[in-house]
Amino acid sequence: MFAIKAENRTLFKKKARDLRKTGKIPAIVYGKGIDAESLSIPFTDFMRVWRRAGESSLVEIAVGEKKHNVLITEVQLDPIKNTPIHVDFHAVRMDEKITTSVPIAFEGESPAVKQEGGVLVKVLHELEVESLPADLPQEITIDISALVKFEDRITVADIKLKEGIVIQADPEDVVVLVTAPREEKEEEAKSIEEIEVTTEKKEGGLSDADAAEGKQEGQKTTGKEQ
Repeated sequence: MFAIKAENRTLFKKKARDLRKTGKIPAIVYGKGIDAESLSIPFTDFMRVWRRAGESSLVEIAVGEKKHNVLITEVQLDPIKNTPIHVDFHAVRMDEKITTSVPIAFEGESPAVKQEGGVLVKVLHELEVESLPADLPQEITIDISALVKFEDRITVADIKLKEGIVIQADPEDVVVLVTAPREEKEEEAKSIEEIEVTTEKKEGGLSDADAAEGKQEGQKTTGKEQ
């Protein structure tokens, strides 16, 4: 289990901004059966654990002699630096099932993509699961090598997890699939040489163009006579 050492904190003694200048982050731990506690945790220790544990693996928070088994439930980020400025930890009971989101990791290569040029469509990137805290998977791994031809898909029903872990989703929900590549049809503009001009002669030996020209001449003559 991942572990972080923490210290009790009160805002009256040290402001959050001053705390961050010392390389620590303000945090809070809360949960069923315990009183919420304001803490300070080392920035580097938290980043190391957060990168590996994410928000679906148990973390042990040690405050002096007291220890809590927690999940990282919320991380507030600095809008400019994009670094953590506050962390929420949810303490859990090891004998009670909990529900949390677990990220999906895709592995392998799809023959339909590699050999046929198909398009891999990842529909879901995480799934909610229910289990005892100790059984929570850090991630759900899905092998896409089973996607052999176009329109092949992997659904929630195809995912096999350790006994006692239940996915909270419709078994028919699609997780990932392969579609045929799109064919882009470009319409080419016709050049002048490709445009045909109709010169077929009608009865009387005049073509459409000649007939039109003769009509215009007739109109001019009639006008002069008037």
